[in-house]
Amino acid sequence: MIKSFGKSKLYAVLGTTLFLAACNHVGQPYMNTVNGNMPAPPSCQASTLQWMVGQPESAISGIELTNPIRIVKPGTSVTMDYNASRLTFTLDETGVISTVSCG
Repeated sequence: MIKSFGKSKLYAVLGTTLFLAACNHVGQPYMNTVNGNMPAPPSCQASTLQWMVGQPESAISGIELTNPIRIVKPGTSVTMDYNASRLTFTLDETGVISTVSCG
């Protein structure tokens, strides 16, 4: 078959196939097809809760939260896994919220 098809034509077909395969966007599942930008990863919206810094730990139970939360007290061991939708409240030694962040 190679002799009847011709080596140069075979190489042209293989080269074109490889070129087109390289143009495939399979490795970019989150690509926004409208403008080509990558969307922001999910966020816990910690920026909207910065007003809680300086409040006592009890203030956390007084608000309605849909995100998973983690409360980190001084000396508490925490895992290093990152969850972009999880709110992390870090407390100081007196039980006051010192930071509100995602993770």
